Amino acid sequence: MRTPIFKRRTLEGNRLEKIYRFKNGWGALVYRDPWSDGGIEGWWTLQVIKFYGGGSLDWEVSFAHPESSGSRPGRGYLTDNEVDAILGKIEKTGE
Repeated sequence: MRTPIFKRRTLEGNRLEKIYRFKNGWGALVYRDPWSDGGIEGWWTLQVIKFYGGGSLDWEVSFAHPESSGSRPGRGYLTDNEVDAILGKIEKTGE
């Protein structure tokens, strides 16, 4: 699994978030919480993000990337291996 640039627990410890950033300016927000698709069972949800600045929080959710979830808030019910495979595709965007 790739190493996130930022990892935190939010919502009083109920949500675990990881942010990934790649050299091509794309990245992903990967999270699980009791309200996300499969989060209560331990599955991950992934949203494709696009960075617009140099900071680890200078990004916005993008629905324009081929790996995005379309109009849904994120792709849920993902295993660690599935997340890693999607991250690999995001990282290779533009090559």
